[in-house]
Amino acid sequence: MRALFVLGLLATSVVLAATPVTTRRAGDLQIHPERSAPATVESLNDVELGAEIAARVDAIRVRVGDVVAKGDLLVDLDCRDYRSRLAAQQATLAQLDAQRRLAASQVQRAETLRGSRSASQEELDRRQAELDALVAQIGGQREAVTQAELNVSRCAVRAPFAAVVVARLADEGALAGVGAPLVRIVETDALELGAHLRPEEVAEVRSAAALWFDHLGERYPVAVRRVLPVLDPVTRTAQLRLTFEARPPPAGAAGRLVWRASAPHVPADLLVRRGDQLGVFLVSDGAARFHPVERAREGQPAPAALPPDARVVIQGRERVQDGDPVTAGE
Repeated sequence: MRALFVLGLLATSVVLAATPVTTRRAGDLQIHPERSAPATVESLNDVELGAEIAARVDAIRVRVGDVVAKGDLLVDLDCRDYRSRLAAQQATLAQLDAQRRLAASQVQRAETLRGSRSASQEELDRRQAELDALVAQIGGQREAVTQAELNVSRCAVRAPFAAVVVARLADEGALAGVGAPLVRIVETDALELGAHLRPEEVAEVRSAAALWFDHLGERYPVAVRRVLPVLDPVTRTAQLRLTFEARPPPAGAAGRLVWRASAPHVPADLLVRRGDQLGVFLVSDGAARFHPVERAREGQPAPAALPPDARVVIQGRERVQDGDPVTAGE
């Protein structure tokens, strides 16, 4: 009888030793967290247009802030000297062409006289050589005319693409040398997003369920175009280039690249440390079982593939160890 009494006391003590905890389904707890990193909208073409010829600036046709289309006139350069050179080259070409026609006529006449034995073969060869030399001269002169025409076309500096004028870099009346900057323009139709991320963040972005750029509270969906295969030697980050899937924000806009994880995560406040590992406690057969979570970090949600119906300890987890008996409630 005494032995039965002792056994009863032991059973009662085991029941009393079970720690009360509160649990919830893993499927109801897991989240898909959002993370972010600084990012900036960059134009593919941000250029200073310079003079391709040495000339005086006649007029700057645009102001800072003007939006221009491809081909719009931006700057007029004094072109009198270059037009004069073009006219001279064209006159020389016309003169050579007249000489060529005369030489061709003389070759034809020499051929006729040679047929009647009134001219020698030597005379015919000389006339043909003169014609050939003129034809070669004309070829070179045509190239000179083309170059002169090209220089005249460079007197008008035009927009190479649709852009916005962000700076005037010269003054009207100033003498511009070859390469002297005249205006700075930024292309408005070719924009990309640039961001620098740690390697583990790059992997998260590649597998993200959603990806967008947040600028002043507005979302702009983006897609990864390229991850540069090098790391910055100072920050140890990789550069990402992303394209906008719809209307982009303005060039130079600064904001955040935001991504939503595709894998389910355990909330950071449910993680506990046991030894050198972070994890969560699950209840199985009346006992608490420590489930380590790989790649978990203090204070951050961690990816964890838990069965949706697993019971996760949400209250009382700090008081239990792996294998401790528990009484679970909701």
